[in-house]
Amino acid sequence: RTKYPRCVDGARACPPEDCGGSGGYEHLLEVMHDPTHKDYNELLEWLGEGYETEAFNPKHVRFDNPRKRWEAAFSDY
Repeated sequence: RTKYPRCVDGARACPPEDCGGSGGYEHLLEVMHDPTHKDYNELLEWLGEGYETEAFNPKHVRFDNPRKRWEAAFSDY
């Protein structure tokens, strides 16, 4: 039996905590794809070993319970 919702596709690893929002994540991607960038070594040290910007596995995606999300969103109506 299939449980829904399901993630069947995606791209890239999720942004690391405290990377500066979507703009910070875009900067991180730009820097990590250019080893000659002046911020490369600093970001590499901050990220630590093992962070791969292009890594994505849909089996690792976890969803909140949709019924609980619905109830939380509409319980006051």
